[in-house]
Amino acid sequence: MKSVREFVLNYLQKEYSFPEEADVNSINYIENGYVDSIGLLKFIVELEEEFGIEFTDEELSSPGFKITGELIRLAEKKAKPNENS
Repeated sequence: MKSVREFVLNYLQKEYSFPEEADVNSINYIENGYVDSIGLLKFIVELEEEFGIEFTDEELSSPGFKITGELIRLAEKKAKPNENS
């Protein structure tokens, strides 16, 4: 299984690569055209299915959700097994 980071970066770069000098963790992938509003739904569904996670409406509407690094951190946190189980 791919890591969350690898999955997200590969998905976002299907059509356009990130500029070499870019800090990929700070890219707003929607504003920069890596995913449009319709593609975003598909992207989120695939990410949730790949890692068995689910984002809340609050998380989806958060401004940080559109930033690559913040999305990766959130998805990684959700993908980790619950240590209290």
